[in-house]
Amino acid sequence: MPPKSKGPRGQLGLPFGQTQKPRVAPPPRTEAWRRWNATGTFIEGFARWHLWVTLTFRFPVPPPQAIGRLRDWLDKLAKQTGDRVVCAFGVEGVTTGTVHIHAVVGFLGPTRVTVTEADALWRKWGHAQVKVFNPSDPGACWYLAKEGAWDVTYGRPSKHWPRLPGPLPSIFPVP
Repeated sequence: MPPKSKGPRGQLGLPFGQTQKPRVAPPPRTEAWRRWNATGTFIEGFARWHLWVTLTFRFPVPPPQAIGRLRDWLDKLAKQTGDRVVCAFGVEGVTTGTVHIHAVVGFLGPTRVTVTEADALWRKWGHAQVKVFNPSDPGACWYLAKEGAWDVTYGRPSKHWPRLPGPLPSIFPVP
């Protein structure tokens, strides 16, 4: 059988310059895989997640500024709901200069923000891809754990509220 035509893409059917398909999970049954799996499990159980988001920026920003804008956005979500918001996030693209954020967001009170509202609140800084988090397919939690560099932060409805939510068992109901 003749080899497949390269066409407008590279040998593997990927954009030119990309040599292999990106891999989310480390090789199975390695120490890195065990850490990745434990981290994904921890993030999944940390809170009841409601949104899975990717946040990009109009202009290049350094990671600390990206995290500051994430917190500003979370504060806007919290102000709209009237209660704190929790977020586990990872910052990517630092080495390439295209910093963006992947995050799962959980609302601690009974009020929620819709996907459309969450997207509109981010438009000031760039583009947001906001999806409803599916608890029966929690792959987003493992995606955040893929490079081992992730963190947790909180949104608050008033700047006078502390970022930390208080005792974890009473604040974070897990199904």
